[in-house]
Amino acid sequence: MILLVDYIKAIRAPLDNMNFLLAPFCIYLIIFVVSAISGGFLDIARLVTIFLPPVGVVLMGISLVIMVILGIVSIILTLIVDGYLLSTFQNILDKRKLVKFGMSEILGYVIRAIKGGLISFAYALPGLILITIAMLVVFGGTIFGLLSGGNSQQITQTFLANIIVTGIIAIPLIMLAVLFFLIAGYFLPAAISIWLKEDRAFEAFNFGRILKNVFKLDYLLSLVVAVAVSMILGLLVLLVTGIIVMLISLFFPSFAGAISSFTSSLMSFVVAIILYSMLAQVIE
Repeated sequence: MILLVDYIKAIRAPLDNMNFLLAPFCIYLIIFVVSAISGGFLDIARLVTIFLPPVGVVLMGISLVIMVILGIVSIILTLIVDGYLLSTFQNILDKRKLVKFGMSEILGYVIRAIKGGLISFAYALPGLILITIAMLVVFGGTIFGLLSGGNSQQITQTFLANIIVTGIIAIPLIMLAVLFFLIAGYFLPAAISIWLKEDRAFEAFNFGRILKNVFKLDYLLSLVVAVAVSMILGLLVLLVTGIIVMLISLFFPSFAGAISSFTSSLMSFVVAIILYSMLAQVIE
């Protein structure tokens, strides 16, 4: 089979269009600052609690309120950048010139991000249902064992027996759920691509068209290349920031977490651009 995808060109896509990375970088940087402030305040409150418990308790309460408020801000900013990412995908898939981030399009970005989230959730739903059923089976067996009558030895025996039985039932459900998640993860890029190409959300569930694309060798190789690039970038980021993050985490774990979140988010954005630059050459 002749491969039609220019993988080198796709990998270079983020470097050839650095301008459209500026807005995501700035938004992720704001999210980083917000997370660092809220998490850092909590870290300080914990330290104060050790030496001045009454003051520390008050600071903990204040920090939790700050975390909720700033958490909402982070969610909104994440929706904006995710929507911009989807808009960028659409331009790539339609082979149009990439557009810069537009302040007037913020509401549209948020709506598009919500649509994308709902589509992703719909694809993950079968696996989530199976996981929920497995948890209910195990949880129900555990409760039954604890509530069963008899002395402590009988309760323990019943509890262990129920755990074994429910575990035997739950394991196949969990394995089936993992299979559904893998299938969903494989199909989802094609579903998102078709939705964006047609600009109709229901096209993400056009399984006839999806199946026509996902069994192409180029589609499989595009996902493999994207995973490989993600692993390489992840290793490079770890080598560059790993020691710094580890040292900071000893004193301010929340701040270290914010750094990790910033780098991983920006890296994911770049990998996504590479993936959809490849899919633009595959999806029909």
